[in-house]
Amino acid sequence: MLGWVFCVLGDVAWRDDHHLEQAKAHYAQSVLLLRQAHCYNFVINVQVMQAHVERLTNNLHRATILYEEVFQLVDATLSHDLHPAIYDEITTMLVGYAAIARWQGQLIRAATLLGALSQYDLPDLAEIYSEIITYDDDLVAVRAQMDELAFEAAWAAGLALTRDELIAYARLTETRNEHASH
Repeated sequence: MLGWVFCVLGDVAWRDDHHLEQAKAHYAQSVLLLRQAHCYNFVINVQVMQAHVERLTNNLHRATILYEEVFQLVDATLSHDLHPAIYDEITTMLVGYAAIARWQGQLIRAATLLGALSQYDLPDLAEIYSEIITYDDDLVAVRAQMDELAFEAAWAAGLALTRDELIAYARLTETRNEHASH
């Protein structure tokens, strides 16, 4: 129960007070307590929020680590009961991966992820935390920075991905240095 109290405190710090550093601290404490209580569906939910706050405070490396930890927990939890709402959380993380790729100059990766995500309804979470779902802004920025043919090719590659392939592609570490090779 105390884990949820810290989650709510994180939500309030973020949404009402716009104090993201405080939100990060509350979410971290919530994750710790929820892990100790073996409430893994709730850990996933809160750690996704923690990762989003890291991304929004431009700590892209930490956000990526947290997203990956969530995917590892999801993988471990799939053999048990995974709450259906977790799939919306996964979608918000995939949007987060696309945003991180954009900010790191990995335009092909970002365009591929955005193309794949265009096939999904983005969750209602965007109404509560509009800064999490940066899909439209990322799409405009990536498209403006890429050659049209390169964008269309990456977009088409994204459209061809199944959900499992999309998740695997988002989790790849080899493509994260794409901008260094140009």
